[in-house]
Amino acid sequence: MQFNIQNYKNILKLIKSQNYNFIEACEWKKKSNIKKKIIILRHDIDFDLEYALNIAKIENKLNIKSNFFFLINDEYYNIFSPQSEKILKKILNLGHYVGLHIDPSRYDNINFNKNIKRDIKYFGNFYNLKINSFSFHKPTIYNFSKININFAYHSYNKKLLQEYKYISDSSMVFDYKLLNDLVTQGKKIHLLIHPLWWTTNSNKIDSKLNEVINKKIETLNHIFYNYKTLLKSININKSKKKFLYHLKLMK
Repeated sequence: MQFNIQNYKNILKLIKSQNYNFIEACEWKKKSNIKKKIIILRHDIDFDLEYALNIAKIENKLNIKSNFFFLINDEYYNIFSPQSEKILKKILNLGHYVGLHIDPSRYDNINFNKNIKRDIKYFGNFYNLKINSFSFHKPTIYNFSKININFAYHSYNKKLLQEYKYISDSSMVFDYKLLNDLVTQGKKIHLLIHPLWWTTNSNKIDSKLNEVINKKIETLNHIFYNYKTLLKSININKSKKKFLYHLKLMK
């Protein structure tokens, strides 16, 4: 299957054609016993927020609400930067839900649960949100038995995985036939989609990641250009004289 925007739209239309209800992740327990067709559509944002916004807009046009999980301490984006704040608020304004995407490798074993709670609280306070849900980054690497956090949604909760059929596009491996079968059968579904795979060009992981890297380079070049322009506009000697003058007045 080709990973592109059109095929992602086709996936969404397939699900909608069977009258599925797209729910907030933290509602999964409440919805478990009802007879309606239920799906948790989840997005873990690992590299770039603009790809997330593109997916959010596509889903909004189809009257779909999904769940976006953001990293608080990522090497590829700063969730607290002005640009990230704008994008995240746009996603919220489109009616989507937000949770925290957690990388367990960044937490020591002694204060593991305490530090996760701290970051959830900080993230929620910054965006004035009540965070009820979190997902884990690189789930196959870590043992979740040490997690002791009473939150409404934890992406790899044992009971959740038992009651909802889990499908993912991780590493660009996606079983469309399985999804089609589950949707046709009306099963409760937990679907993880990474916006990066579907909104970038090419159909190879390396090419998609190179596209992200080139995009980051463009952004850095733009920042560097603005910085050089600023330096050119400043008369360093004049500024230095002003500083020394005011320093004398303060003595």
